[in-house]
Amino acid sequence: MIVPANSFIATSEAVGRNRLKVVFADIQSDYTIDPQSVKARISSKTSAIIPVHLYGHPCDMDAIMELAASYGLRVVEDCAQAHGAMYDGQKVGTFGDAGTFSFYPGKNLGAFGDGGAIITNNASLVERCRMMANHGRFGPRDHLLEGRNSRLDGLQAAILNVKLSYLDGWIEQRQRIASIYNSHLDPKRYALPVVSDRVRHVWHLYVIRHPQRDKLMHYLRDKGVACGIHYPIALPKLAAYAEHRSSCTRFVACQQDVSLLSLPIGEHLEGDAMAYMLEALQHFEA
Repeated sequence: MIVPANSFIATSEAVGRNRLKVVFADIQSDYTIDPQSVKARISSKTSAIIPVHLYGHPCDMDAIMELAASYGLRVVEDCAQAHGAMYDGQKVGTFGDAGTFSFYPGKNLGAFGDGGAIITNNASLVERCRMMANHGRFGPRDHLLEGRNSRLDGLQAAILNVKLSYLDGWIEQRQRIASIYNSHLDPKRYALPVVSDRVRHVWHLYVIRHPQRDKLMHYLRDKGVACGIHYPIALPKLAAYAEHRSSCTRFVACQQDVSLLSLPIGEHLEGDAMAYMLEALQHFEA
């Protein structure tokens, strides 16, 4: 299965846990999987593509679905960071054979604990997923396969049900914050996010690049500005995937990981906090 080189390990981990081979593809300027890199890695053994709508930016789903149709491949969309995101007016998670969502508390739509969901319009896949989440159970006593305990408990579901009605408003606030960053940060000093005009970006993260990322990060933290790195080591460079390292050294993802920095973003941010952060960024001396 083909996965992007820049993502959280959960994406590639899902492939390995199912005893399938991970094949990494590079990313493009918006940090999502590069369809041309995917095409170059398709072989007779390829079964599926996992496009990750990273940081809240949808992948190029026209190109991905065209490749899938041409080569008879499945598409499983990783929407863990893209609740409510759209590509050409269509919600992510509805293009491929299935879409997966995370409800980890830090997500745009988060529960008060771990949780997630799978969406699909394939009835047989629905049945199998439900069995997998409930120890492979079929009927009150029988188990057709070995599954796991992945049931979403009622408390988390109730919390998500309430929060769902606020999601669009939260997305709009995140978009406003991203717009403030975009209009006030100097693109000559910071590599700002690239956004396709075909998407609704939901800004789970606002990620910039800087050649002295670590110095910038420590400077901001000293100023009381929380920031993070998503992700500090590209997947092919992790010890868990050592066998892939040599074949991916020229990947953009494997070169940019040392310069990525996630700035604060969220529906909770207000004008004074934004002004303080922007002033700190404008006065940073490399």
